[in-house]
Amino acid sequence: VQPAIDWQSYYYYHLRSLPYERSCILRLMASSLFPEACPGCIQHIADRLERDLLEASSDHSLWKFDLLPEGGVEMPLLLAAADDDVIAKGILFSNWIGHLKREDEIWHHQTGGHFFHHWQTAAIGKQIQAFWQQSLSPQRSLVTALS
Repeated sequence: VQPAIDWQSYYYYHLRSLPYERSCILRLMASSLFPEACPGCIQHIADRLERDLLEASSDHSLWKFDLLPEGGVEMPLLLAAADDDVIAKGILFSNWIGHLKREDEIWHHQTGGHFFHHWQTAAIGKQIQAFWQQSLSPQRSLVTALS
């Protein structure tokens, strides 16, 4: 329900609440976001996360955490997540129930973590394609009826 929650907001939450240095929290983040990464890769991933914090645009910082209004959108909405995502846990998706329209859909993949769309490209691609085909069919019928 809160689209502003991402790995950076998760990081800043931990930076404020844990008594550790930035580098330590980034290594913890790397381990939780990529639990199957070899121990030698964790520092490399933490370095990449730090670079993303410095270079990527974000509404979050240590001093400011911006939230967006809760709710859905007018167009058909596909919510997708992995069940093992440490940031957007499945329980958060139950909060969407009151905002969903008839044509909206929630889809869970069992594995893949927060970056499941990178690790499970075939599964998410198939799901997105099926969702859009289903979403477009009533519009195609309407266009045909109006022609």
